[in-house]
Amino acid sequence: MRGVLDVLCECHRRSFAYGDVKPANFLVCPDCDSAGGVSVRAVDFGCSRPVPLTQPCGSPLFMAPEMAGRRFGTAVDVWAAGVMLHILLVGRPPFWSNKSAEEAARLPAYAIVAATRTHDISYPRSDWGRLSREARQLVEAMLTRDPAARITAGDALAHPWFDRALGFSPARAAAAATAAQAEGERGAAAAAEAAIDGVVTFGQARVAAAACA
Repeated sequence: MRGVLDVLCECHRRSFAYGDVKPANFLVCPDCDSAGGVSVRAVDFGCSRPVPLTQPCGSPLFMAPEMAGRRFGTAVDVWAAGVMLHILLVGRPPFWSNKSAEEAARLPAYAIVAATRTHDISYPRSDWGRLSREARQLVEAMLTRDPAARITAGDALAHPWFDRALGFSPARAAAAATAAQAEGERGAAAAAEAAIDGVVTFGQARVAAAACA
């Protein structure tokens, strides 16, 4: 997640919004010069625009509520990253505690937009009770409905959650994912595949993020 926010900070420093923050648009790549030996790279800058933006952009599930208006800025990226972090931590998007991200993404766009503008996000103990207070605080700050009050990408990077979660090295995070997935043949096979080819799927990243939170 820190790599995603690094990308957003650089875009925002140049007065650009990335415009389409979602898991599919970020790649984890080997990088010997980076801490931990990996780096996060963004792909598909087709929705990137200078701010202020005047047209909605991105995938409906990750669109900020202010996109229903006429002008919006870089805060839309932070909201989308908050949705991404929410999914990483609990396996479901905000507003739909009974749906997976894949199921919610198939909802009509108008239903998704209406939910982001009018529904409150719930944080059931069954999901969040096992996570740290800092993890929830960061998600809440990134998913603040008022864009003026929403945390910036730079301030999100400085959030105490990263001191806790990213104290895990990539090797320790991978070990956490392996341990969490060890039950059942599917988890064991996924862990073995990750160990062989070095590629981490979004599902494995979600398990590791939750384990570190």
